[in-house]
Amino acid sequence: MNNKKIALVTGGSQGIGLATVELFAKNGYGVVIADIKQEQAENVAKRLKSDGYDAFAVGCDVSKEEDVKSMMECIMKVFGRLDVAVNNAGIHQTPHINIIDMPVEQYRSLTDINLMGIWSCMKHEIPLMLKSNDCAIVNVSSVGGVVGTAGESVYTATKHGILGLTKATALEYAKEGVRINAVCPGAIYTPMGDTLLSSAPGLEEALQNMIPAGRLGQAEEIAEAIYWLASPQASYVVGHSLIVDGGMTV
Repeated sequence: MNNKKIALVTGGSQGIGLATVELFAKNGYGVVIADIKQEQAENVAKRLKSDGYDAFAVGCDVSKEEDVKSMMECIMKVFGRLDVAVNNAGIHQTPHINIIDMPVEQYRSLTDINLMGIWSCMKHEIPLMLKSNDCAIVNVSSVGGVVGTAGESVYTATKHGILGLTKATALEYAKEGVRINAVCPGAIYTPMGDTLLSSAPGLEEALQNMIPAGRLGQAEEIAEAIYWLASPQASYVVGHSLIVDGGMTV
């Protein structure tokens, strides 16, 4: 069995996920880059390996429980353990659409990926973690998990739901050596965020004016928060939702 601690990051090939993968790798973890974009994940793993890090890529559509189960089997086969899971994979509600105009297919896509995906990941991550001790899960929600936004009703519901899942499962497994917390990023420069910004002229400036820090955040800043929540330094933090938004929701 591998003695090196292993961190899984879903949606790990770009944006916040990629920044998180790189941070864990640089801190000595073996990293599993899971993404529906398997080739992109494999390219990340190849680059990290060439830099001397222990990295492995796996294709996974988190909305499909069979994919998630296969991913866990693969992790155990390659590494024999799982110490940290960052459940980051998700999609945004783009374009904005009011609830009465939303097709059921879009509703299902958002809930299947954003909410059921995290439910499924935790369902299959936790049994692996119970074999170890002092493990951590960090679920990536959003400021949309603590406030509402017009035109994002279902996205908002999924991100609120992630916080509910986090709190309840944290209570279920806190005494069994699995700490579960969440991070709520604000407006962050990521490929998904950039697509949203480019679709709405003037949105970036409007956001900057709304944020007390006066700027959008960087993916690396969210990765640092995730890493801290997963680290021994946060050993007494359980079921918490850490908002990292430059003061936007204050």
